[in-house]
Amino acid sequence: MTNTEKILFTKGIRPTEMRLKIYKYLKRKTYAVTLKEMQKVFMKKVKEIKQQTERPFIAT
Repeated sequence: MTNTEKILFTKGIRPTEMRLKIYKYLKRKTYAVTLKEMQKVFMKKVKEIKQQTERPFIAT
């Protein structure tokens, strides 16, 4: 169990993958962020991942 997972677990929060990402994102910020800002960042990352996985496979 990582240190981040331990922190969330001691606060009564199940450390899912998304919660760990959100925690790490918020920990890096030195200012308050809105929900819209966070959604924009995470949706952009999801779109990038989808584009990478949807690339056609070409057998050579």
